[in-house]
Formats: sequence, C-alpha cells, structure tokens
Amino acid sequence: MANLRDIRKRIAGIRNTQTITRAMQMVSAAKLRRAQENIWRNRSYAEKLDMVIASLAGRVDRSAHPLLAVRPVATIELVVITGERGLCGAFNANIVDHVEKFMEENRDKCEKFSLVCIGDKGWDYFRKRQVNVRRNYREVMAKVKYENAAVIGEDLIQAFTTGLCDRVILFYNYFKSTTTQVPTMKELLPLEAGKTEEATVDYLYEPAESDIFDALLPRQIMAQVFRSMLESSTAEHAARMTAMDNATSNCKEIIEYLTMVYNKERQAAITREMIDIIGGAEVLR
Repeated sequence: MANLRDIRKRIAGIRNTQTITRAMQMVSAAKLRRAQENIWRNRSYAEKLDMVIASLAGRVDRSAHPLLAVRPVATIELVVITGERGLCGAFNANIVDHVEKFMEENRDKCEKFSLVCIGDKGWDYFRKRQVNVRRNYREVMAKVKYENAAVIGEDLIQAFTTGLCDRVILFYNYFKSTTTQVPTMKELLPLEAGKTEEATVDYLYEPAESDIFDALLPRQIMAQVFRSMLESSTAEHAARMTAMDNATSNCKEIIEYLTMVYNKERQAAITREMIDIIGGAEVLR
C-alpha cells in the first residue's frame, strides 16, 4: 500500500502544478489581449515614420546628419531584447541563438561587438560569456513604456554619434500570431535610405533640412526601439500562454496515466488480499 500512497501524492502534486499552469495561461491571455491592442496602434505609426525617414534619407547626402553617416565598421552594437521571466518555451533561446549566429557569421567583418541587453534573460545569458555587454536595462519589459524606450534610444544615438559603435542592430521577437513569434533583425543605425525611383527627386525644405533631421531622426530611433519592445513583449505573452497551455495538457495526460496505474495497483492489491483470505479459509477447513 506504500506504493499506492506514493502514486496518490504524485497525482496530487501534478494537480497542483496543473492549477498553477492554468492560472498562468489565463493571466498571459489577458495580458496578450492588452498588448495586441497596443501593438496594433503603434505598428502603423512606426512603419509610416520608417518609410518617411527612408524616403528623406534617399534624397540627401549621407553626410547631412550624423545619424545618416556611413563609415567603416569597427564595432557593431547589438541591441538584444528578451523577456524578464522564463516559462515561455524557446522564446528567449531563439533570440540568443539568433544573436550568436550573427556574431559567428560576421566576426571577420568588424573588430568587435558590443551588446545592449534589454530584459533580464539576455543579460543573465551573455554576462556569463566572453562578450562585451556595454549596457543592460532590467525590469523594463514587464510593462513597456515609451519613456524607457526614449532613454535607450538616446543612449544608442550618443554611442553612434561619439564613435563607440559604427552600426546598431536590433534583435527582437516579431509577433506574427499567438502561435508564431519570429526572431527578427533590424538595422537601426545608420538610418537606411529608401531605394525608390522617387529618391531621384528632391524637395524644398521648410524649415531647413538640418532642422527637420534634428527633429525627426532621433524620434525615429526612439519609435523603432519602442515598437521592437512592444513586439517582443506581445510575443512573450503569446509564447508563455502557448507554453502554459501545453503544460496544462501534459499534466492532464500524466494524471490520467497515473490514475490508471493507481487503479491497476489497487485492484492487484485487493486481489492479493482476497487470495490470502481464501487461502486462509481453505487451511482452516
């Protein structure tokens, strides 16, 4: 009967785990709905601003503004956006693998890499490796705010304009659907120029061209950082919801299997007791 007690305890423990995973799934689903609303509102603005800036950059000399300057690449700065917590499947591992693959493929194209980690998981991983982590931002992905994205954007602009790095690349999970999150790489600095036929046509600028770029280009960087953080946060909620749904289903399957094992063991124990009773009765006769 000790074996039966062990099985009962295991079933009770798995039921407790199932309760937790189901609750986490429901919480992630609620957060996902709110995050989706935020991302739908932001995507159109960020994409249109990106298109406008690319169009303007394609019509001017690249030396017209420091954020447009293309120079020989000595240092590439990688901005890695991950989650603050685990229990979301391969969400964080996919981004880390994407970054490491990029560094491996581009080691001969630059002298060194520097990293800016946004989110605890990226920092926890890369601080144990031989990688230069220039800056880490923790506790900013639990609730994505534009103010935090603006601070990060200003830091990246300063690093690029002062020569600490010559390229800035964003790595984040793009939210495609509740079941699909795509590891994505985006060139942030220098700002890319649009490649359209219209780029051969220039405009008359009012106010001055430099004033327009001074106002728009930093805003573009901050908007793209904010958009990437929103994408990653939404993708994380979706990944966690899916992972917890799978965990809940697995708990159910294990409980069903252990219940079947428990019933078989209980039936066998009852059968053995009946055989002992019958055998004892036969001896007494």
